[in-house]
Amino acid sequence: MRRYLVALGLALVASAGSLGFAASGTAAAAPLCSDKVVTDRADVLDDAAVERAAARFDDQVVVKVLSFRTTNGRDLYDLLLDARAQCHGWGFQADGSRSLLILGVATQDRKLGSHYDGAALETFEAARDHAEVDGMGANFGNGDWTAGMVDGLTIYARAYARTPTPSTDPDPDSSIPLGGPEQASGSGTGSNWVLGGLGGLCVVGAAAYGGTRLWRWRAATTNARATLSGATDEMATTWVEVDGGREYVAARVDALPQVSDATVTRIRTEHAAAVAALEAATAGYLERSQTYSTEAVAKMDADEASGGVVPVQQTTAQLRAAREALTRVEQSVTAFEQVRDQLPARVAELRAAATRLTTLLAERQGEGYRTADIDGARTAAEQAARDAETLGGQLRWGDADAVVAAAMTTVAGHEAWLTGLPGYLADLGTDTAALEARATELDTAIAEAYVTTEHLEATYDASCLEGVRGRVDAAKVARVALTDALATIRANSSMTTQEFRLAREQITAARLAADAIATDAATAGVRERELEQLTTELPLTGQRLAAEAYALTGQVEDNAAAISYLATAPDIRPIGAEAAALGEQAAAPKAPLLRLKTDLDAVAARLAASTATVTAAITDYEETQRSLRAAEAAVTEARSEVGRPDIGSHARAAAEEAAALLDQASGLATLDQIRRGADAARSTANDAVAMARRDRREAEEERDAARRRAAAASASRRSSFSSFGSSSGGSHHSSGGGGGSRSSGGGGSRGSGGGGSRGF
Repeated sequence: MRRYLVALGLALVASAGSLGFAASGTAAAAPLCSDKVVTDRADVLDDAAVERAAARFDDQVVVKVLSFRTTNGRDLYDLLLDARAQCHGWGFQADGSRSLLILGVATQDRKLGSHYDGAALETFEAARDHAEVDGMGANFGNGDWTAGMVDGLTIYARAYARTPTPSTDPDPDSSIPLGGPEQASGSGTGSNWVLGGLGGLCVVGAAAYGGTRLWRWRAATTNARATLSGATDEMATTWVEVDGGREYVAARVDALPQVSDATVTRIRTEHAAAVAALEAATAGYLERSQTYSTEAVAKMDADEASGGVVPVQQTTAQLRAAREALTRVEQSVTAFEQVRDQLPARVAELRAAATRLTTLLAERQGEGYRTADIDGARTAAEQAARDAETLGGQLRWGDADAVVAAAMTTVAGHEAWLTGLPGYLADLGTDTAALEARATELDTAIAEAYVTTEHLEATYDASCLEGVRGRVDAAKVARVALTDALATIRANSSMTTQEFRLAREQITAARLAADAIATDAATAGVRERELEQLTTELPLTGQRLAAEAYALTGQVEDNAAAISYLATAPDIRPIGAEAAALGEQAAAPKAPLLRLKTDLDAVAARLAASTATVTAAITDYEETQRSLRAAEAAVTEARSEVGRPDIGSHARAAAEEAAALLDQASGLATLDQIRRGADAARSTANDAVAMARRDRREAEEERDAARRRAAAASASRRSSFSSFGSSSGGSHHSSGGGGGSRSSGGGGSRGSGGGGSRGF
C-alpha cells in the first residue's frame, strides 16, 4: 500500500534542525520525511507492529506515527503541525477525497496527540477521545508504547471503516454559492469539470481494479489448465511406453522352457504380478483420460483443473511402477538365457578347479599333512559337474547353475585351506609361544599379589580386605589350569595330532583366561592404592563436611525468617557432628576405611540436600519480599493518585481494594500464597492508577469543553453570523481539537485540519 509521496520531503530533511523534535531523536529512527510509517525518535516502538496496524487504512489515508523523548517545552500538537508542514503532508493533498492522520507521543513529557485533515476529519474528530484515552493513554500510562499506538490506530481505522462513502448531493441548489445565481453561473462550469473528473477517475479506477481481478482469474485458470494438460500428456506417454513393451516381455516369458526349474518359476510369478499391476494402472488411465480429455480440460475452471492434477499424477506413478516391474522381469529372462549360454563353460571351470585341488591335495599329503576330511572333494566336484550337465540337458538351466555354484564354493574353500595350511601352522606356534611367555609374567604377578595381601592384612582393618585374598587365590588356581591348556594346545598343533582348527579355538580361550588371571592378581595392588588414598582423604573430607555444615547453620540462623516458612526446617548440626566424628575415626590406626567412606558419602548427600532446601527457601523468600515491595509501591502510588481532585469512586474503591489485598497477603501462610496475593494487589493498584489518571483527563477535557462553549456563546452574542469561508481550525493546546475546513490548505499547510494534545 502506498502511504506517502516523499520526493519533496527528502529534499527538506536537512532543514529539520530548527524543529524541537529534531533535538530529541535518535540516530536509529527513520528520517522524519521518509516513506516509513514510523519515525521513532524515542526508540520505544516496534515499527513492524505499528506498520501492520497502519495497514488497516486504505490508500486514501496517509498515516504517520511519531515518537519523541521530549518536546523541549513546546506543545506536542505544534510539533505535529510543524512536521506536517516540513514534510508537505507526506504526499497528502486536501483534494476532497484523501485524508491525513498523524499520531504522536512524548515519553518523558507524558504527552500524546493526534492531528488529522481531509475527507475523514469529522470521523477522526468523533473517534479522537476514544482513541487517545482508551487506546493510547491507557497503554502509555503503563509504559506499553507500541500497544498504545496500535490500539489508537485500530480505533481510528474502525471509525474510518464505518464511515459511509460520500455520494453526489441530489439537491441542485446546494451547489449555488452564497453570492447568488450570478456567481453560480461563473463557478458551475468549474464544479462540473471537477465532479466529472472525479467521476472519470472513479470509473477508471473501478475498471482497472475489475480488469486486474479478471486478469488474475484468467491467468490462474490458464495456468491450472496448462498444468493439468501437461500431467495428462505425461500420463499418456507413460502408458504408451508400458503398453508398447508388455507384449514383448510376455512373449519372452512364454518362450521359457516348460520345465520345473526354480528360476523359471520365479520369473513367471514376478511376471504375473507385474501384469496384474499394469492392468490396474491401465484401468485408472482409461478413466482419467476420459475425465480429463482435451475438450473437458478446456471447459474447467481453476479449482476443477487444479483438483485433477493429483489423481492424474497418481495414475502416472502406478504406470511407471508397472513398467519397472516388467523391466525387472525382462532382465531376469535375459539373465536366465545368459546362464543357459554360459553353463558349459562353468562346468568346465568346475572340473578345472577340481583338478587343481587334487594336485594341491597330493602336495600336502607328501608333506605329512592329514587330509582325510577333504579326500573326497575331487569325486564330489566331478559328480556335481555331471549333475549340472544332466539338468542342462533337461533345459533346467537355473537349477544346473545353482549346482555348479555350490560345488565351486566348496572346492574354493578346500583350496584356500590347503594353500594356507603351512602359514596357519606357523601362526599357531607363534601364538602359543606368546601365551607361554605371558604365563611366566603371570607367575610373577601372582607372587607379588600374595606379598601385597599379607601387607594389607597386617596394616588395615579386616573389612578393608574383603574379596582380595579370594581373587588372588582364584588367579593361582587359574594359572595352574592355564599350564594344562597350553600343553593341550601344543599337542593339537603338532604334526602327530594335527587338530589345527581346535588348537586355534583353544588359543582364543587361553588368552581370555590369561586376561582374567591378570585382573585377579592386580586386585591386591589396586586395593592397596585405594586404601592409601583413603587414609589421607577421609579425615580431610570429614573436616570439610563439618565446616560446610557449620557455615550452613549460620546461613539458616541469618535467614530465620525465610526458613520459618519451611514445613520442616533441616537440622544441620547433627550432620556436621557426624562428619567430624567419621573424619576422626578415619585418622585412627586400622580404621575401617571402606565403611567410613560409604558413611561419609551418605553424610555428604544429606548435607547437599539440606543446602539445596535452604538455598531454595531463601531465594523464594527474597522473591516474595520483592513482590511485596513492588505491591507496596504500587499501593502508595494508587493512594496518591486517588487523593487528587476529580477522581471518581471506582478508582478510589480500586485503591482501597489493593490496600486490603496487600494487608491480606502479608498474613498468608506460605510464600507462594503471599507472592500471588502481592501480585494481585499490585495489579489492582495499577488499575486504580490508570482509572484515576483517566478520571483526571476526562475532568480536564470537560473543563476545556465548557470554556470553549462559553467562548463560543460569547462570540455568538457579539456577532450574528460568521464568515462562510473562515476556518475554525483546531486548538493546538486543547484536548478537544476542532474540525477545520477540508478544502483549505494542502499537504504542507499548518493551519488546516483538527486534533490536539493531552497528558496521560
